[in-house]
Amino acid sequence: MTLTAHNKKFPIFLLFFFLSNPLVWASEKNISFFPIFYSSSDKTTTDSHTYISALSPIFEYSSKDNEHFLAFHPLFSQTKSTTTTELDILYPIFRYTGKKTDTPQIKEEKKWILFPLFVKRNRTLNNNIKLKTTVLFPIFFYGRYSDGKGYLIILPFIFYAKNSPVFVPIYLPSKQNFEAFFPLYGNFKKFLGKDSLKFFLFPLFVHSEKKEMKCTSIIWPIFGLFYGEKISGFRLFPLFGFAKKINEEDKIETSAYFIWPLGHHKRYPASIKKSTPPISLDMFFPFFINFKKGNTIIEYYFPFWGRKKSSNQSTTSYLFPFLMVTKNTKDKFSQYRFFGILFNRKTGETKKETQLFPFYGVKKRTNYKRNYVLWPFYTSAEDKMKNVNYKRKYLFPFYISQKKEFNDGSIEKKSCLFPFFGKKKLRDGNISFQTLWLFWYTEDKGIDRNWAPLWAFYKSTKKLNGDFCKSVFGRLYYSEQCDGKKKKEINLFIYRYSSNNKESRHTFFGLISLKKKS
Repeated sequence: MTLTAHNKKFPIFLLFFFLSNPLVWASEKNISFFPIFYSSSDKTTTDSHTYISALSPIFEYSSKDNEHFLAFHPLFSQTKSTTTTELDILYPIFRYTGKKTDTPQIKEEKKWILFPLFVKRNRTLNNNIKLKTTVLFPIFFYGRYSDGKGYLIILPFIFYAKNSPVFVPIYLPSKQNFEAFFPLYGNFKKFLGKDSLKFFLFPLFVHSEKKEMKCTSIIWPIFGLFYGEKISGFRLFPLFGFAKKINEEDKIETSAYFIWPLGHHKRYPASIKKSTPPISLDMFFPFFINFKKGNTIIEYYFPFWGRKKSSNQSTTSYLFPFLMVTKNTKDKFSQYRFFGILFNRKTGETKKETQLFPFYGVKKRTNYKRNYVLWPFYTSAEDKMKNVNYKRKYLFPFYISQKKEFNDGSIEKKSCLFPFFGKKKLRDGNISFQTLWLFWYTEDKGIDRNWAPLWAFYKSTKKLNGDFCKSVFGRLYYSEQCDGKKKKEINLFIYRYSSNNKESRHTFFGLISLKKKS
């Protein structure tokens, strides 16, 4: 029987409670009044590990070498290492990540997310240029490079960009230059397919240019005039619009519409320089369509008959959507569809499909396969990619199975049966298992870190070398093997049992210990 002093430092908000408790003063190296309080530490010449829990599973702290984790479930958690910091508050409401990377473009990145409205990101690129972006959805979008480039958009009033790509709300990867104070004035360059776009007292006056074509609109889009060296036309939207152009080969191109978007007419002659065939279109949607471009022909007389024909494939519809028949000479398949997606049958050498929606469906290709029964209750998929064969099965909303078979023979598998268990097997052979499993997902580090400890009854991990770790209700029962060293614990409020390769110990009330050598 031994009585030992312990000088462990606790988190500051636990000091008052535990220093006022005389049982703590006469504790072992590992302290247990589980689930009120638990602490263990293991230090060697090569590494160190500390674990503390209070009101388990609410408070948790762990430290191993240079990795630290602190959590007050489910309100708060923080993970820190030499390269990464992660902070969650009521995940997924607020999240902060800071990390150093070795990617070709980014050296360091910090990101703040207040879901679903606010995102702030600071990046240091490998050329030491810094990029700051801020989004307050759906009105405020800001980006700034340290070399002076940047953009600012405050919808719907302010638009500004200086020699900078724009990431949100519309992703424009090319360098953008524009300035606008809507609806008073706007000047955009190389924007949305236009060389230049200007407006004044929008929609009173709008002017755009694209190559040699210019367009001036009054009360956009109602009145518009198209003009240029070889271009003329006008628009009275949505009633009628017409444009005529003499192209580089001195051939006339015409296009028109009436009662937009129903009626359209186009005539483009063949181009020798561009190696393009003549194009013709006459349409009054959805009743009549006649389109020709080289070997491609579309004819449609709704709902009686329709045809789309190209050099390798033809599709004919009868009393749409009653029957559609497709013949393909290149991929050598035939397809019959009744009432759109309700019944589908495709037969061919490399393409096969059978569907009676929503009861049953199967689709096969050379590199993938899809199946369902009583969609969306059961679905499965398989993709054969360059380096991996990826298989998935879903029994909504209860079961998920995801399996990756790599070319080197390794396998990664993740599965869950809601709400009972979740299981993962990684490529290195490590296996993890948990029950309960209260979300329909296979992996979400944020949920695992912040929420899962509240309902994880049993957890286990097993490595390929035989090392393992098992726990019940946190540290109520704990067992591990690491590098041949075994450790086992049973922790109750007034009693603790622990054992390792050298000894076993029974501790009562934190005062009395009975030790036995192994």
